[in-house]
Amino acid sequence: MSISAKIGCPAHTLNQRVKKADADSGRRAGIPADVAARLKVLERENRELRQAEGDQETLRGTVSPANEVLRKAARRSAARTGGAADRLCDGGARPPTETMIAFIDAHRGQHGAQPSRRRRSGPDG
Repeated sequence: MSISAKIGCPAHTLNQRVKKADADSGRRAGIPADVAARLKVLERENRELRQAEGDQETLRGTVSPANEVLRKAARRSAARTGGAADRLCDGGARPPTETMIAFIDAHRGQHGAQPSRRRRSGPDG
């Protein structure tokens, strides 16, 4: 009777485990389990970073010039009022309409923002 039958394990599984144990101990050529596990983690992190980098490049390409101008206006207004630019850009209070219009007009040539075809009605007028 074979050893694998005595311990209730298929022969192929037992053979694979012996090979892995020999590689881990250095008695056999191969990648030790701890190195293989670390490599797997690093490859996953690398893949995620590449994907995130690609997402950022995609996002950079889709930001309209008008939105970029508005972001800069919000940062400028925050700097003037002593507020945090991030808070203003992430759903906080908008800069005053006059401030945004002046900033957009001043930077229109740099970002290629075109005047709006129609005036929007809303709380700002």
